[in-house]
Amino acid sequence: MKQPRLQSLEINNFRSISGRWDVPLDGSVVLVHGDNGAGKSSLLSAIELAATGEIAYLRDSGDTTYARHLLHRGSDAGAVTLTVGDMLTGSARNSSTLVVNPKGQSGKPLLSNALAKHFSERCFLSQATLGRLLDVYAPVDQKRQQSTLISFVKELLGIDRLDALIAGLHSTIRIDYAQKKSRVWTGALADRSELDVRHKDDLARKAVLEDRMNRLRSELSLLVTSSTTQQGSEDASDTDLVPRIEQQLISIGDSEKGNQELARLQASVSIAKSILQAIGEPGNQVEFLFTDTLNIEVESAARAVEVWWEMNEDSVTSFAKKASQLLGATNTWRREHAAADVGRIISLLLGKLEVTDQQIQANDEKANRVRTLQEELKSLDARRKALKLQWDSLATSVVSGQLSDALAMILPSIDSPECPVCDQAFPDGKLGLEQHLRSKLSQLETQATLWRDIDSQLRECSTEMEQAQAELTRAEERVFEEPDLTKLRTLRGAIVTHLDQAPSIHAVVDEAIRLGDILISCQENATSAITRRAKFEELRNQIDAIEKSLGLRNERDFETFDSRLSYAEEAISNRRGKISAVMSGLQRIKEIFEAYKETSIELERAMMRSNSSSRQLAEVNGQLREARDRKEAASALRTKAEEIRSRVINSVFDQHLNSTWKEFFTRLVPNEPFIPQFDKQVKSERSISVKLTTVDRFGRNAGTPAAMLSHGNVNTAALSLFLSLHFVAHDELPWLILDDPIQSMDDIHIANFAALLKRISREQKRQVVVAVHQRELFDYLALELAPAAEGQSLIEVEISRHDGESVLSSVRTEYQPDTAVRRKAA
Repeated sequence: MKQPRLQSLEINNFRSISGRWDVPLDGSVVLVHGDNGAGKSSLLSAIELAATGEIAYLRDSGDTTYARHLLHRGSDAGAVTLTVGDMLTGSARNSSTLVVNPKGQSGKPLLSNALAKHFSERCFLSQATLGRLLDVYAPVDQKRQQSTLISFVKELLGIDRLDALIAGLHSTIRIDYAQKKSRVWTGALADRSELDVRHKDDLARKAVLEDRMNRLRSELSLLVTSSTTQQGSEDASDTDLVPRIEQQLISIGDSEKGNQELARLQASVSIAKSILQAIGEPGNQVEFLFTDTLNIEVESAARAVEVWWEMNEDSVTSFAKKASQLLGATNTWRREHAAADVGRIISLLLGKLEVTDQQIQANDEKANRVRTLQEELKSLDARRKALKLQWDSLATSVVSGQLSDALAMILPSIDSPECPVCDQAFPDGKLGLEQHLRSKLSQLETQATLWRDIDSQLRECSTEMEQAQAELTRAEERVFEEPDLTKLRTLRGAIVTHLDQAPSIHAVVDEAIRLGDILISCQENATSAITRRAKFEELRNQIDAIEKSLGLRNERDFETFDSRLSYAEEAISNRRGKISAVMSGLQRIKEIFEAYKETSIELERAMMRSNSSSRQLAEVNGQLREARDRKEAASALRTKAEEIRSRVINSVFDQHLNSTWKEFFTRLVPNEPFIPQFDKQVKSERSISVKLTTVDRFGRNAGTPAAMLSHGNVNTAALSLFLSLHFVAHDELPWLILDDPIQSMDDIHIANFAALLKRISREQKRQVVVAVHQRELFDYLALELAPAAEGQSLIEVEISRHDGESVLSSVRTEYQPDTAVRRKAA
């Protein structure tokens, strides 16, 4: 049966999303982008609601009325519909619609209860859950609440029956608990008076047992007599019957031991054959000599690396030392990180060169501005002087202007040909005097107007000169002194000269890296050869031990391992057949003799029960002691069951959860010195406890994740734990839905996360749905997760708001082969 694949989601007035929208989900990867509050989490919550019938993080928050608020504010009705491509296990439908209204929700979810629980805990990680995921999986008070992880472990291991056994044996902790639970025990303590009645029953039982003893003894006598007659012995008498039977049964024990030894040897042969099938038959002695050759190559490669550094280390050190002088800070380098360290030093030099060029350019611009301001001041000063000369020459116009004002005032009152100012008489009479005064008045007004205009220009020119002088003073203060400028230009030249050495230094480092790669390759080849040689030696020793145990001697050393194992297997089969033939003849005697002994024991007990009341009381006390012993055995069984459960749980944590968690975490943060894990349950307990801790790269214990990891890496630890639980659990729903998982991640961790999503989608065949709010991160993930092979596709969903209403759009990208490459190949 194919696994279900998400197809589409229909949203109608749900939470922060208004209107009706169809969202395609049938891509290999679906990326959802929108600003905060646009509706990304609402879209993912719509998937969860249609699939499971609830929104887990709102349910767990304690809000029992959240279903009444799922409808978009101001709407009358809404709904969400989820469609999948293939039928789900335990469900005959491939789509589901849930209706939301002011009273709550209605409708049947798509998934069954078991699959809904799997979806909420293993497939969907909401933004609200990520920050508290570690607390959810490992709560502080585990006695009062069973964590989600404990339920998951029980479900994964199927240890409910073992838990039931431990719970059932809980009463064996104390003897009084056990007595209360055992009705036989309490009856033996309270009803000793019944011993008299039991005595009569024991007498009747004794008679029955004596009759059975006689019949079994007669049958044994006939069988033993027949067996001894076949062997040429005399008939077995009653006195030596039991010793003869016991003597014959000893041979059964020896045969069983021999059979067990042969079974052990057969298992060893099977294991040896499996190892031989895995590694193949060894070649000749050249394969073993090849190991020594590889060791020589490793030594040669190591020596080549050392010689290269001896020849070129000084040049790199000199380059770094000179760079430190130019940069004014110490910059060291290490062989093992030579490429990164040299690249860092060169980057710092380039940065220093850029800053120096900017300082020189800025100084040149300021110097040019000083010269420009100086020229402007000269021009303004010349203009001011010219205006001052004109102003001085027209200064008398101010008095003339005052005179013209006086003439204008007396002009209307003239009534004779004599001038009221100078008493001069005009021949033309009063009209001539008025013309004379009007002409004089016009001339005086013209001169006064010109003076006022020049006076205004002179003040403006003075203001411009003051402003230019102030700006010149400020510009001169910011210009470098000549010694400082010379020192800056000298530093720039030294940096440029030093950077000219960078290609040769890069060549030295690249060659060292190449030699180092050769050394690593030689070491890996040598290790592989040594391992294979050790396996051959171990296999040879195993075969020699098997042949020695069987008493076989391999006189043909050139035989293959396979032929020697086949010969040993044939010898084991023949010997087991002979032992089975011998044991079948004695099995009947053993069965009857066991029944004889059991009957004899029962008869002896019946005789003991028929004794006096004092012995009957002693018998009851013996039974009570036996009950006590059984209680101790049950208590030991309970302790053993708890130990077994602890070992099984620790095995799951170590081999499944912790190893998978470590792999995901180190992929996301490869440089983090501390690795989170689940602590082992070191002592047997009635209940399972889960504790979070960390270990360093050497496996040494450290503190809790919150104490040892940064806030960003704590979130990364929670995210990687969620991914681990997703893949360790049964592969029921191949969906991985993450709501803004990249919280507090830097660029490197984001790149690692994108690479991990790529592998999960393409190699593990998971449908991945990721919602983010940062545009640059959305574009980066869209580029990294673009389709790269046939059958892969990417859907980009944009959520925004326009005039208060939601707007959803989607773009699908299918895989397209590179036709240019095909044409070139053709």
